[in-house]
Amino acid sequence: MALPLAFLGMVLAALGVAVVHESGRYAFARLVRLPLGQVWLRVLAQLPGPGRAGARLGAVAAGLAAAYVAVAAFGLAYFSCHGVPTGDGVIVVAEVLDGQGAAGTLRRGDRIIAVDGEPITMHRMPPLSERVAAKRGAPVRLTLRRAGVPLDVTVQPTQIEPGGPWLLDLVHGAEPEVETGAATAVAAAVRAPIARARAVIADYVNASRSEGDPDPVGPVRLVDELRGTADPPGRLAWKWALAFASYALLVLALLDLLRAAAIGIERLRDRGDG
Repeated sequence: MALPLAFLGMVLAALGVAVVHESGRYAFARLVRLPLGQVWLRVLAQLPGPGRAGARLGAVAAGLAAAYVAVAAFGLAYFSCHGVPTGDGVIVVAEVLDGQGAAGTLRRGDRIIAVDGEPITMHRMPPLSERVAAKRGAPVRLTLRRAGVPLDVTVQPTQIEPGGPWLLDLVHGAEPEVETGAATAVAAAVRAPIARARAVIADYVNASRSEGDPDPVGPVRLVDELRGTADPPGRLAWKWALAFASYALLVLALLDLLRAAAIGIERLRDRGDG
């Protein structure tokens, strides 16, 4: 259920941004009485040439601005509900192995915030595995945050084979700490489209150099993240919908850049003919 929900959110987000983009172009064109070509669904309009290059450039800019505002508004809704990621990653339990020491004690979604009273994050040294190994098989006291409530539990590490490492028998991932507040959410929402676009470009550059994920924004990466996260399906779908809304904005911006260049070249050609 989670995977279809995530894909549906991504498709609807991308289509929504595209419709808002075209609506902005259409509204500006009507405002300045720019002649329109064929109109679909009362918002998807062609802007035929020649002539009125300034007005046509304004329509292109208006469409992009409308799409940017739409993505920022979507980001504001997301960050207002889930907070703004910041700081070191919190260790989150993604899976507990059945029949082992952690079974029945830890649950999927538990956030591990301390080991034997010492705070821990994904990047704080020593890591969780070394702290467990240092106990040499003795029980480990974990401080959790479960559904927002602090909780202390004791887990007995196990060995797969004699002489092997001591393990807690769980699969864990990381989730960034978050900040809440209206000002923080607004600032993050305004930055989100640009930050996401830069991340997508960097991912593609790294992938082209065989240094990064070969599928930066596609279904393979989504499935991998779905398997390794403790996020509920609704939150994961919302997160990926925001990512794809930003991705759609990047594609539209590139298309608008080509439109603006074509209008500029046409304007220069008209001046040359004059």
